[in-house]
Amino acid sequence: MAEQIKNLKIEVLGFKGKRVRVKIERLRKPRDLIAYMDGKYIIAQGDNVIFKINPENGLAIYNLKGEYFLHLNPAMGARFGRVPREFIDALLKVIYKEGELIGFLPSSLGGSPVYFGKLPR
Repeated sequence: MAEQIKNLKIEVLGFKGKRVRVKIERLRKPRDLIAYMDGKYIIAQGDNVIFKINPENGLAIYNLKGEYFLHLNPAMGARFGRVPREFIDALLKVIYKEGELIGFLPSSLGGSPVYFGKLPR
């Protein structure tokens, strides 16, 4: 018998610069997520959370106990679910693009700029 796909409860609380602030079910504190495209999928990452979302149908593989790609493996605790359209739309508004400035390293590490993906030319 096929396993039921769970609808995740995710409330979009707003935006914080190029991050989406959300309240995710079972997590006590809101999370600020960055988002970028990986082929046709949206990757959203934040403090101890990661999502890989198909924006066409809202199906996602996610982990609420890890923030790196290895945490998208079911052996590492990843699960499948469906995310709300409001969440997908909010992520699409803040998508980082190749060469976009993300921020700067702390001055103790040289204060260099940090770019998403490849360096701009």
